[in-house]
Amino acid sequence: MNNKKLLAVGIILLFTSTVFTSGITTSEPTSNQTIYSDDNGTLSGYVNDTSMSPIGGAIIRAYWDENYFENVSDSSGYYYIDNIPIVFCLWNVSASKKGYKTIWAEMSIGENTTYDFVLTPLGKTLYVGGSGAGNYSKIQSAIDNASDGDKVYVFNGTYYENIVIVKTIELVGEDRNTTIIDGLNKSSVIHVKVESVSIESFTIRNGTNGVYNYYDKTIISHNIIINNDKGIKSSYSKNVNITGNIISKNNYGTNFYTTYDRIIKGNHLLSNKK
Repeated sequence: MNNKKLLAVGIILLFTSTVFTSGITTSEPTSNQTIYSDDNGTLSGYVNDTSMSPIGGAIIRAYWDENYFENVSDSSGYYYIDNIPIVFCLWNVSASKKGYKTIWAEMSIGENTTYDFVLTPLGKTLYVGGSGAGNYSKIQSAIDNASDGDKVYVFNGTYYENIVIVKTIELVGEDRNTTIIDGLNKSSVIHVKVESVSIESFTIRNGTNGVYNYYDKTIISHNIIINNDKGIKSSYSKNVNITGNIISKNNYGTNFYTTYDRIIKGNHLLSNKK
């Protein structure tokens, strides 16, 4: 066979190999694929305090993407969650109870996964309003004097402030109907600039944003968020929990941008323009 024929045969073989090879697929996932198993898994364990005494009534939440599961620990501190889809991704799991710092973990959940939580008590409580000796008159002043893990408790009243939170605190109002933070339409009423912040039981009104969150593990629960441009805005964050709020008469009720693994549960969105 002369050189021209050899060259032609080689080209044909190369073309044939390319055509058939391009149709072959493998089971290896690409970076944006999630592989599911046909089976479901379980997650169980105990919740204790730092002295290893059981904590009953702790809420354990497991979530990934749109999948969400929840259980409450019993008097022995034991919890059990079943029928969890087995996926080749990490689940976000948290344990929380009032009076303790919420703890978070990322984990794979298989057929029988166990994980124990140890919760640390919150620090001191700082008071705003009311008639107690040493109470603060401004919410921002109490936050500025708090430490990570503290609680800022706000008595009933109307507080004209634009609050910036840069510490991992719990911010709690006495009654969401009568504990009011008014932003005077200047900027965000509450701007969260650190992870693991909890905001609960306020009326939050008259801001460019009612709550503007830029960090992970933020909890916004049981508030009335009203008459803002954006009720809740959250950007570049994950593990955000928005539960039991009334979000009403805002231009935008909620606005999320690149916010992953969020829990949005039991909220009422009423008369928002968008």
